[in-house]
Amino acid sequence: MVCFSSPAEQHIWRNPTNLMCRGKSGLVSMPVNVGLVQGHLLCAGEEYPITGQHPVCRIFSSEDDATTSTLNDYDLFGSAAIFKESIDALISTGLMTKSTIPVTSSTLPASEIMVYKKHPFVDKPWTRVNLRSIEPVNYALVDLSHPLQGGAMDGVRDEQAILDNIPYSRVFYHAFPGAIITHRGQRYKVQSMTRPPAFADSSIGYKGGTLAAYAKPTTARYLTRPLSTSKITVVKQMERIDDFGAKKKREKATKDMSMYADHDAMLEKEIIEGSLAGNGVVNFRKSVHGYKKISLITRAELSRTELSLPAMEFDTFAFWLDTEASSLRSVVKDYDEGVHALSHAILAVAPLFVPSGSGDLDCDHNVYDCTRLVIFDVRAGGSGTSAELFKFVFLPDGLLHSAVDMMENCSHCKGDFGYEGGCPSCLHFGNCLKFNQDLNRTAAIHIGRRLLARIETTDLYKKNKSRQDGEQQENRESRNLAFSPRRKSRASALRNAQEVNPTKSRQVVLGRPGWPTDTENEPGCRQVQAE
Repeated sequence: MVCFSSPAEQHIWRNPTNLMCRGKSGLVSMPVNVGLVQGHLLCAGEEYPITGQHPVCRIFSSEDDATTSTLNDYDLFGSAAIFKESIDALISTGLMTKSTIPVTSSTLPASEIMVYKKHPFVDKPWTRVNLRSIEPVNYALVDLSHPLQGGAMDGVRDEQAILDNIPYSRVFYHAFPGAIITHRGQRYKVQSMTRPPAFADSSIGYKGGTLAAYAKPTTARYLTRPLSTSKITVVKQMERIDDFGAKKKREKATKDMSMYADHDAMLEKEIIEGSLAGNGVVNFRKSVHGYKKISLITRAELSRTELSLPAMEFDTFAFWLDTEASSLRSVVKDYDEGVHALSHAILAVAPLFVPSGSGDLDCDHNVYDCTRLVIFDVRAGGSGTSAELFKFVFLPDGLLHSAVDMMENCSHCKGDFGYEGGCPSCLHFGNCLKFNQDLNRTAAIHIGRRLLARIETTDLYKKNKSRQDGEQQENRESRNLAFSPRRKSRASALRNAQEVNPTKSRQVVLGRPGWPTDTENEPGCRQVQAE
């Protein structure tokens, strides 16, 4: 395996056994949710009736559900809950119809099953599924200099004038009026953009086709950087993890006193009992209130411009971890910067546990009065990536352990004393709203260790650890049973050979090898005792 400089690959290079000890069961290739499934259900209903909990072969075969190996639609489209919610939404909007058809069985009497089909008036349902973005609302970046567009800013005149499509979650940040963007080596300046609707259907891709940002080529010798504020509000908590047994583990949590900035103050600190973590639905609200121009040559700030844009707001999935602000803020130097850096570290190691990229997950980049770290799905409506990632928080050698280990063992930052901002190999995140400023690696390690100590006191962690230990013991026993007597004797002999100390001292020849005619007094050959 060839490893490059990304945080995930560097972690694998330092811990190669972690890659090989996870078994053959792969993770889901793409987390699914209701918004993602509905368009695909509509396309599937165009080809063949959807049978729900029954395999599709029940329509034309008498084979029972229990005897067939064909997957049903519940398995194919994520889960029964996702399938039912998606079908109900499609039926309520009139895009799909349901009916019953008779089926036969070799062991059961004749019966009927419910099937779902695309409504006849829905033409070409595949046009409702955007393969470039799964977000319900997208903006088209239109080139005003294109001959077919003719400089018009009242809609897209021809698809050939579209440079690219930008998801709603990023359009106000990258294509605001006045922004300088680069497309295929050509620089463009955004002139205006369409105001989004107050409400949009988040079930299937937005079909309006009028949302666009209009840009034209420019020779401006500066780049733009947006000025924004963001706010994350928990809307619905799906799961909550408490640590009410934390005080019993106080000695373990305070054993390593070097991790805190003020040792005397730490003696009075106890792990606070209460809510430790949770996951659910959050409301993400970000507003761009201006931008600044930066010189391409000196990188100096040239000017700032105010903007009046509507706030970008959507609901998505997320999980959050309490960082004990009331206890650690007074003893950990640069506490807020440490929470920010720890969030970046979790994003860096996330691909080790779930299939994800830099455009799938994001964190709360706020560095003022931080009380928790939040990891959320970037896509409006959520993609389910953060929900999958949350399952690895309370596992031995899980998500947080890997993040702290990565920061502690970063070869580029380990010997760089005096600088705590991290590097591209550990903490720098390409989509950081603060442009990788306000980061503190040492504070992040302190907060991460403290958080790990709290996680180890929870019942969920203990349950997962005992189950993991049991599975490892079963694997060892199964391997031992699989050994033949000859293989067992060879393994035993190999262990004994490794434990036996050599009884004879070895002679090491330094210089050219000595020939039989050479003597010890001649130069070029000298025998010394091996250490």
